Amino acid sequence: MGLLVGALSAPPLLFAASNRDLSEGFPLEDAVLIPGRQMPSLEGAELSSLVLAAVRDGELRAIPFQVDEVRDGQHVFEWVSPLGREKGLSDRDVDHGRLDADDELTFMAWDLGARRGSILDLRSASGVELAVTDPLSGRTGYAYLLANPNLTKSPIDYVKLEVVAPRYQVSTPRYHYSSLAARGFFDNLRLATASAGWTPNLVLRNRTPGHAKLRFVGFGADFDFYDLIRGENIARKDGVVRVLWRCAGGADFGVLQVKAKGSTEQVFYANRMDQPVVMDLPFNFDSVLQSFEISGTLVLNPPALPLTYFDVENPAGVRIDGQPKAGAGPRIGKVPRDWCVLSAPEASFYFLILFSEAWKLKLNPVSYVEDAPERSEVGSQFGDLVHLLTKGRQEYMVRYYLIPEEFRWGQEKRIPEIAGRPLQVVVRPLP
Repeated sequence: MGLLVGALSAPPLLFAASNRDLSEGFPLEDAVLIPGRQMPSLEGAELSSLVLAAVRDGELRAIPFQVDEVRDGQHVFEWVSPLGREKGLSDRDVDHGRLDADDELTFMAWDLGARRGSILDLRSASGVELAVTDPLSGRTGYAYLLANPNLTKSPIDYVKLEVVAPRYQVSTPRYHYSSLAARGFFDNLRLATASAGWTPNLVLRNRTPGHAKLRFVGFGADFDFYDLIRGENIARKDGVVRVLWRCAGGADFGVLQVKAKGSTEQVFYANRMDQPVVMDLPFNFDSVLQSFEISGTLVLNPPALPLTYFDVENPAGVRIDGQPKAGAGPRIGKVPRDWCVLSAPEASFYFLILFSEAWKLKLNPVSYVEDAPERSEVGSQFGDLVHLLTKGRQEYMVRYYLIPEEFRWGQEKRIPEIAGRPLQVVVRPLP
């Protein structure tokens, strides 16, 4: 999440009225994640006793939050399959329901409030103030994690998971998402609109078309990477702030004689979906393949058209309507970029590809737009990955933000990864 987190062993904190008005909500579209080690004054507190609160309209109110237990770098889930147990995953709480250094506190930035203007009188044995600053606007919002206060937890549940084989669905106030559990692509995505309605399903599927060529015989093959993936859900947790969905599987490139295994943990927030692509490669791809070129695209659902596509090369937008175009053919960008936006009436869909620093130095992803009666799709061309796919674990992140408003140029700065200015979080123990 790219948060900058600091813990202060400060003297007793005196509360002062905030000089920033947060009545319109915190500006950044982000979730806040704070490790338990940054809150040592609450270590050992019973999770059932914790309440997260923020000052809204002059009152301290409980807001939704989630604490996820982490053990040996892995989340502890609500449900784990037999294969998941073989891989070392767990659904057992060995911390006896108490906060420890490895736990993770998560809540939505939009729930932050003003700083409390007087000494807290909540009959709380302990607590911390969480100060979250948006570096771009300079605005700071506050929340208070308290043990044993005279407040009840928020009843709001931002994300809901439903599993009905062979599919699963995630529903939030911002989107409805559905996918086959054993496949690497999704085929249903509806967005909330500014007028409290819903768009039609925007996508027929997401896909990763590509072409690979064998080094020794010169044989080439076209493929869709997502069609080659098979997997199964091995663990999951349906929390109030995020859903954790862990899968294991692999990709078999058949005639290209390349197989890859992987395990990925998708995370669904109220306004965001994280879908990492993780591969455990048995050898360097360039020892077998001469080239491995892929794109990442969304095949759009014709009844959802027209839509408008934006990126750094197309700030005025490109209309996608499925109608014949002069000089038909894919529109390939020339300017490197790692994000784009698809805008529907009263809703927008941000599509980000986040690569490691090593990959960024060697890749220049550009926009890909094809709009024709037979198919409309938008996304990114990544270029040749063959020298980047080396033996061992390789990973990149596909991230989506869903916002109930039509896109206007400049609004992308509310996305931390686009603005390049992650939230700054300071944790202060209460006196």
